[in-house]
Amino acid sequence: MRLLFVFFLCRARSPVHFGKGRCIKPLSSHFDFPGHTLSLERTITDPESLLQFCRASRWIYYLVMESKTLRYQIELALSGMKDGPPSEHPAPARLEQLLTYKKAWPALTWSREDRLEISRPTIMGVSGGFFYHASEDSDHDFQWTLELYELRSFRMGRSASSLRHFKFNVSFDINDVLIDLSQNLLVLVELDQPNSAIPICARLRCHDLWTFAVHPSASARLFTLQTHWWGPLRPGQHVYVKQVQICGRRIALAMRLEMVEGGEGSTEIVIVDWHGNKTKRWSADVLSFQFVNESRILVALQSSERSDGHLARRPSLNDRQTTACASKGTLTPRLILCDISNFAEQSFSWLRVYKLPETWKALSSIDIRPNLSPIDGTRMTSGTYFYPDPSGRIAVISVDFNLNEIPDGHSQHIVLVLEESFLRPAMRNEPTVLAWSQWGQHCLLRNISDRVYSYSVIGRRLILLESVEDTISPRSRLRAIEFNPRSVGYAQSNLGSQPAWACSSRGTTLSSHIQSGKIPPRVRSNSIDVDDAFMFGATEDNLVLFHEDEDGTLVRILTFGKAPTTRARYRGSRPT
Repeated sequence: MRLLFVFFLCRARSPVHFGKGRCIKPLSSHFDFPGHTLSLERTITDPESLLQFCRASRWIYYLVMESKTLRYQIELALSGMKDGPPSEHPAPARLEQLLTYKKAWPALTWSREDRLEISRPTIMGVSGGFFYHASEDSDHDFQWTLELYELRSFRMGRSASSLRHFKFNVSFDINDVLIDLSQNLLVLVELDQPNSAIPICARLRCHDLWTFAVHPSASARLFTLQTHWWGPLRPGQHVYVKQVQICGRRIALAMRLEMVEGGEGSTEIVIVDWHGNKTKRWSADVLSFQFVNESRILVALQSSERSDGHLARRPSLNDRQTTACASKGTLTPRLILCDISNFAEQSFSWLRVYKLPETWKALSSIDIRPNLSPIDGTRMTSGTYFYPDPSGRIAVISVDFNLNEIPDGHSQHIVLVLEESFLRPAMRNEPTVLAWSQWGQHCLLRNISDRVYSYSVIGRRLILLESVEDTISPRSRLRAIEFNPRSVGYAQSNLGSQPAWACSSRGTTLSSHIQSGKIPPRVRSNSIDVDDAFMFGATEDNLVLFHEDEDGTLVRILTFGKAPTTRARYRGSRPT
């Protein structure tokens, strides 16, 4: 019935002839224009279906443009967004915010800028919509002071005066901070490097974000994760926390032990079910990961481990210090989609293996750049207008080659971009292990300048920070690259003399054709120069730039979207 109704609407603006001398008058002579719009609003609630009907009929397109409710649905589909939870914010208000949002990010034009001047912290960063910094405090019994500032967001529909600021006293060294606002979860990571012959370990603490008490869903006050490396470290060895991610009831942590000179070493990944106090782990020479969902994880590695369908746990080592920093494996680097749902089994079950080119064996690093957009929309914060469609996320893998073994046609640094939805288990009669020639056509590759020193991925957007040469004073350049399958006809962006995007063969998921010397038609890029920044953080609404000055660190918080008329106030502290 729905399709039949739309069919009659499609034919409503022109007479329908049924032979010589016979015709039926247009439906528009019998129905009023607003009535058709109201019928469409009630009949078609799926943005994708509405978009297809607009492409099929110009008259339906005109109807949609007359209704802010319908146009909002179309703009969601064109922008790769999903509508947020029901709230008091009507569709016209959401549409106004969405139109500003979709124009501001590609052009890198922010609406508001807040500044914080802080003394040099020990650690700082951005997580879960908060800026955090922590520093040692020698004047009190506790060891650290942790401060959290909630970042402004025009998509959240909250008043600017409600931005929260927290300050907690912590009695241990903090190595990393993660926040999941949808679960009111604050995760603190501590790395213990003993001076005696006991295992090096990491400790996770799961706190309630608002009270700093133990999170009510945490099965333990403290999660101790032992590595296969033992203290004390030998001269020239270094252990650090490489990655931490949260996905629902899973927390994944990667630690790396490497030689200061040469970069050789070993990486361990530990996944914790913090609701059930269960763990899984894996070790390899070079490792990086990203959650696909709570039961699957994507791992990038190069290793000499056996290829038996599982990622085996590395056994106890007699000469641990020698083996931990063994030379890298010589196997072809690969991406592996793993099943992590069964915690009764310590190993990671392989669902599918995607081999990278054979010429990429001489790697110094391979890293999956974490996508910061939501993995699913079931835990969306109340009041959110809209959010990036989880099914449209991209996966970005950065690869660095050894300087003296760079493959032909490549720079020392490259990025590989593919649709996250492409990564799925093998179906019946499909191979579990895919060679590069079997799946490389679904990727885009780009040579990256040596000047790029920071990455961030949000939804279908890749943001780079690079140094600018030939300037009187030090400068940095922000570059935003958007991969939007709905966008066509974009002009070539100002990419300078950088090498063009390339793919291994014609016909890709992200772009149907790539011309020499041009970027793909569905890839849009823009850049802007800013004051010299040594790092940056990103959310779906913000860019946070960190600048060094004489007194400490200047933090610039840039917010995108339609700004309200009132100024933001942080509870407990006011930005300068």
